[in-house]
Amino acid sequence: MNELTLAEPPTTLDDFTMALLTRATDAVIPRGRPLVAFGLVELPSGELTLKRTTAGTHDEALQQARAVVRLDGFGVRAGVAWDGYFTLEGTRTEAVFVEVSERDADTSFVFAQRYGRKGLLKKRTFAIGRPMLVDNGNLLG
Repeated sequence: MNELTLAEPPTTLDDFTMALLTRATDAVIPRGRPLVAFGLVELPSGELTLKRTTAGTHDEALQQARAVVRLDGFGVRAGVAWDGYFTLEGTRTEAVFVEVSERDADTSFVFAQRYGRKGLLKKRTFAIGRPMLVDNGNLLG
């Protein structure tokens, strides 16, 4: 079996990645609602600017979030967040995904935070494990 070798993100993305992951998981895990894809841009001042989407479908919202952060020429870092499914060791779970990149970088980094639901009458949503690097992309390209 071939193992996928992923480029590791620079440490300069650590705080931004955690800020985006926190916003995304806080929208899903305590409330148990689906996440509408959104973008986040970090300005040179360190200020974070949320980029909401208004598209109708999940895929349209994700495309819109990607387009919005690509068009924002003022950011030093950008990312998008969305809800989906992730399979690990044959087990499929719901997950929040974030893709982050620095301006002018060729590679972006996709992280997943898996979550589950429990309960008969009232479903409780909870995180499974820690966020993990799952893919490389080209968010801003």
